[in-house]
Amino acid sequence: MSLKKYILPLGEVSSVAEAASLQEASIKLEKDPQSSFYIAHMDDQISLPDNLHILEIKESKITPASESDDVDNKETPATQAPADGNMLDLHLRFHLPPGLDRTYFESALHSKISQAIESIINDGGSSEQE
Repeated sequence: MSLKKYILPLGEVSSVAEAASLQEASIKLEKDPQSSFYIAHMDDQISLPDNLHILEIKESKITPASESDDVDNKETPATQAPADGNMLDLHLRFHLPPGLDRTYFESALHSKISQAIESIINDGGSSEQE
């Protein structure tokens, strides 16, 4: 059995722990030292409620594209990622409160995430600086 990795705010820790406990699944929680969030490592078979405000963290398995790859395959992205392993996929699952305009929310969220990513990159958080 493999593990899934999630990032979650303090307010969701008890709900995630309860879900894991009710399903007799293993869970490891750790405080992220660089933020107020927690990292949860859980069995991949666990089922979590849809209303949790958590992010699943997935590290991509990068494989170099070969000339024999079928470009019409819908599973193949239009552009190939570099084969150096520097790719991180984040999937957001968020329950929208009633009355919140989805289009506005998506636009605002995209803008804030883009700003945060740009800020992190500009801060130069490379491993060589540690």
